[in-house]
Amino acid sequence: MPENGSLSLAMDHFELRVEANPESEPTPVQIVINGDPLLDTVRRLEEPFVAAETRERLSQGESEAELSGFIAGDYAYPTQSIMSEGDRDFFGVIDSIFRLDSQESMRGKVCVLECNCGNPGCWPLLVRISELADEVVWADFEQFHRDWEYDLGPFRFDRAKYEEELQRVATCLAPHRSSQPME
Repeated sequence: MPENGSLSLAMDHFELRVEANPESEPTPVQIVINGDPLLDTVRRLEEPFVAAETRERLSQGESEAELSGFIAGDYAYPTQSIMSEGDRDFFGVIDSIFRLDSQESMRGKVCVLECNCGNPGCWPLLVRISELADEVVWADFEQFHRDWEYDLGPFRFDRAKYEEELQRVATCLAPHRSSQPME
């Protein structure tokens, strides 16, 4: 226990990676938590759900061909366009995409992984991002098309470091520097 008697919670590490790829416009922004790309983490978490649902749907008469596109972690990272304004909450609140009832579980959540089709409301992975005095918390992950239980987080990030990372990437993605690789 620290000297002042309070409990110290270890902070998670938040990182954004941008890989300039001339064939991929706009440039995706990879979200990395504690050294693990979020997409890989979500894929591992969804694999048993997809396997179980595939078995059930096959038993109900759907063909393997019909289910061929049903893939765990079939998302895309958000793109540089979401950071064009350099906004701290750059992921975009889901409320702005859908009109939500005040009781909807999605209310106040943001899209951290989007559908591969590019439509932000099609198949998003959502999370509630809370900004506290000294930390930013990611909790309550949800894919609203499925009732799967996402056992992710809560992730607690040092707020100053989190905001520095957002600013670092926003600066690197600024239009006058978009062709330069990030370090």
